[in-house]
Amino acid sequence: MRKWMLFVMVLFITLDGWALSFTVDNINYATIGSNAVEVVSGDYSGAIIIPSSVVYSNVTYTVLEFGIDAFKNCTGITSIEIPSTIRRFKSAAFYGCSGLTTITIPSSVTIISDFAFAGCSGLTSITIPSSVTSIGSEAFAYCSGLTSITIPSSVTRIGTAAFAYCSGLTSITIPSSVTIISDFAFDHCSALTSITIPPSVAIIGSAAFQACIGLTSIAIPPLVSSIRDYTFSGCNNLISIEFPPALESIGDYAFYNCISLSSIKTGTTTPPGLSVDVFYLVDKTKCLLYVPIGSLSAYKEADQWKDFLTILEFDPAGISKVNCPIITIYPNPTQTHVTIELGEASINARLILYNSLGQTVYECQTANERMSLDVSRFPAGKYIVKVKGDNKKQWVGKFIKE
Repeated sequence: MRKWMLFVMVLFITLDGWALSFTVDNINYATIGSNAVEVVSGDYSGAIIIPSSVVYSNVTYTVLEFGIDAFKNCTGITSIEIPSTIRRFKSAAFYGCSGLTTITIPSSVTIISDFAFAGCSGLTSITIPSSVTSIGSEAFAYCSGLTSITIPSSVTRIGTAAFAYCSGLTSITIPSSVTIISDFAFDHCSALTSITIPPSVAIIGSAAFQACIGLTSIAIPPLVSSIRDYTFSGCNNLISIEFPPALESIGDYAFYNCISLSSIKTGTTTPPGLSVDVFYLVDKTKCLLYVPIGSLSAYKEADQWKDFLTILEFDPAGISKVNCPIITIYPNPTQTHVTIELGEASINARLILYNSLGQTVYECQTANERMSLDVSRFPAGKYIVKVKGDNKKQWVGKFIKE
């Protein structure tokens, strides 16, 4: 009896893990479930048309996925037509398809897996639909023919080395949905001249923009607390950079060989901790370091920061140059909320909140003489409140978020 039960169990496991493979119209398929198949590897070339369904042995199968290595190193493929039933490109699906020049990904796809288009050096354009939520590691690495790409607002993470060595990429739009730019994401994108990192990004990985020699300026978004090792190393045409008030540390050689750097503006009154040779080969006799008012002495005493010959204080919102009434803000310092006593400033006015870099982090129309503002999610640092009336009159105030 036990032998019979064991035989039944083995038979069940074997059948459950069994996949039927077949070929229709020179395309290879393998079943991945009931009445569903994926395209699997083969010797493909020319213009490829993938149907939404195939019939084999009188059974109709829906084509749902491109399997692992499905078209890997098929250098003879010139174009491919993808049906709207496809939901996923598995790892290295189009790896090394150097003859492919353009591709349109249908809106049914949600994941672009690791190495999906790596080495597609002939690819000049690609449309990523808003259904995609994740771009995998090295998904477009070494796509040297790509000149621009728009990442949809559905994507939250750009994977490790996702666009590394895309040497023809000149511009890229990162949506505000992205929170993580992983290690080496844009490593050696040598033609990249401009990039705007949205305020939603909280993590920028190691060497994320290494050797992006076309970049001339960059502003680190306000939620970033750490710049990791080699993040901007080798960006030898980088002229200026701004650090947010939340920045606490900068990793090894983060700005190594940034020989054109002439201006650094930091928004934190406490000098961020610096690891090994952060500014190695930066000419500190010519590069100007701008620090918030009241922090000059701290930077002049801090490791590596003190090596800059010229350190200047700046007023982030220009308050010291404005002769206007002061509004009452309490508690000050605070960790969660502040109450702002507006008085006459509440009449037809606009309230604007700046961080210590002078960047606008919040604004609203005033409605009452007293308002409460939730600042619990803001990084620690100094903040400036400006209230602008419709008669051009201004009121100002400051508070510290701990």
